[in-house]
Amino acid sequence: MARKEKKTKFMRGLHTHGHGNKKKWRGGGSRGGRGEAGKYHHKKTWAMRWGKVNEKRGFTSIGRKDRKVINVGDLEELTENNSINLVELGYDKVLGSGEIKKAINVEAVEFSKIAKEKIEKAGGHAIQV
Repeated sequence: MARKEKKTKFMRGLHTHGHGNKKKWRGGGSRGGRGEAGKYHHKKTWAMRWGKVNEKRGFTSIGRKDRKVINVGDLEELTENNSINLVELGYDKVLGSGEIKKAINVEAVEFSKIAKEKIEKAGGHAIQV
């Protein structure tokens, strides 16, 4: 049997249907674009809050080399006698953090200036391979 009245009477008397101004519900202009538009500009805070932005950060040098480094303070733990070859152990560079008291002959690809001074001050030799 057909109805005499419409099934939905919600907001029928209002010409905006609960969306404020007539212009508000028409296009994407009232909300700054549709979807994820503007996630790098005017909707950045929204994108950061909801995790919708894949932004690049920082700077990577073109000539960057990833080196495995070791500090002078850790050399005494690795040595059994008074010499050590860091190339065989997989280390590339010796840095100057820490103290060394034992005279050790160290073979490595690179040494920092401070590391070389500390090894020679303790009575050892910094041999560059």
